[in-house]
Amino acid sequence: MSQAVLEADEKRLAGGSIFKHLAIEMLELAAADLARPLPAYNDLARGAHEVRLNHESATRWIADRSGDAATIPFSLCCDALGVDPRVVAGALLSDPKGLMERLRQLARREELGPRDTEKREGTVNDHCTVAVRVRQR
Repeated sequence: MSQAVLEADEKRLAGGSIFKHLAIEMLELAAADLARPLPAYNDLARGAHEVRLNHESATRWIADRSGDAATIPFSLCCDALGVDPRVVAGALLSDPKGLMERLRQLARREELGPRDTEKREGTVNDHCTVAVRVRQR
């Protein structure tokens, strides 16, 4: 292999790793926004208004209805992680806290690399499938 091919592969792998971390971070932020309890409708405090806006923004992002406001679409983040967007959306809407924990584990797994994570079990997709099943009951 030539030096140019090796450098191109290194850049592609580094870009993929960075994008995975960004996708995990965006999904985790959406999960955090959805995990916060919504304030009462008669609560007119600024913080309550922000919580409502964050919740609405997260649900619009998950539904891919953000338009140009979303820098990276929800479906593209799911594709970067190799998970089905419909399954992740179901898990985010039914159990955002549980999915948030799985995303943190996945982020740690990405930092450690494949060698150190062989002992760990479970993926975001596994958790999403379980969360969707629980919600359907």
